[in-house]
Amino acid sequence: MSDRTRLTVSYAERDREAFEAEFGVCDEEDISDAGVVEATYDEVDGGGYDELRNLAAQGIPFFGHHGDGGEYSAAYVAGYRRKYDEAVGGIGVWTLCLDFDLDTGKVSGLADARKFRRHWRGAIAAVTRRVEKHKGKAATCSGMPRRN
Repeated sequence: MSDRTRLTVSYAERDREAFEAEFGVCDEEDISDAGVVEATYDEVDGGGYDELRNLAAQGIPFFGHHGDGGEYSAAYVAGYRRKYDEAVGGIGVWTLCLDFDLDTGKVSGLADARKFRRHWRGAIAAVTRRVEKHKGKAATCSGMPRRN
């Protein structure tokens, strides 16, 4: 058994069965009128990495975050277009991880940060579309962390 942490994730209500198959019943839940679920799971192994990758591979869009574990940092997570992505960060802000090579003077990591931001925004839009398609009413999802 690996480290356990708290995971909060948002997804379309129609995907509840898939999330329950991976995580079981959530510990806390809030459902918007339009049908966006914000579910919190306590004591999730490894930040839910394996389960979230499985859900993303099934084409289920989601976005959220998990806390620190003993072997990993807190992170924002997103499933979009059958891919899973994550970015290190605490609640409310993700961290831009850049590497500076002293020998070449090159900075790396910015492209990864931009890719995650596109993935995160895509996941929010996909959840919104999925809810609107299923419920037939306009939905809004918020979830963009603030910039520092």
